[in-house]
Amino acid sequence: MSQDGAAGSGTVDRKERLRRSSAFLISMALASQLAGWLYRTVGAARLMAAGSLFMMFALSMVAISNSLLTYFAAWLLVGAGGAAILTTSAHTVLVTVLGRSARSWIAGLMLISGLSSSLGYPMTAALESWVGWRDTYLFYALLHGVLCFP
Repeated sequence: MSQDGAAGSGTVDRKERLRRSSAFLISMALASQLAGWLYRTVGAARLMAAGSLFMMFALSMVAISNSLLTYFAAWLLVGAGGAAILTTSAHTVLVTVLGRSARSWIAGLMLISGLSSSLGYPMTAALESWVGWRDTYLFYALLHGVLCFP
């Protein structure tokens, strides 16, 4: 795979983006069953911490993939990690810690997560144009290990 795209194509085409998104969403849906069980057995806070480490690994795998097979396998891992760290886990932690008073916090979290793409997409695009997509994924992997895990 080239710096710019998959399998040396130079760009990531529309079909490839759709396949990547599908792999991510399907694996996240399948992993959600396990995540639900883990919420109950180890707790959502621990699951989110472990999920951040897992996501650090998965995003690193996307960045270093050198074939379509490893690229899509890495996206399957990203999807599985997403089941452990995205908003469902955060809501579960809030309810566990705050009980009934978690409602307003969850509403605030939903507002922030809804607006986060307004900043996240342009920042990611700028970072990718500056360092390339592979280093952008490595940067986000590092953030998972340094900011999200602790």
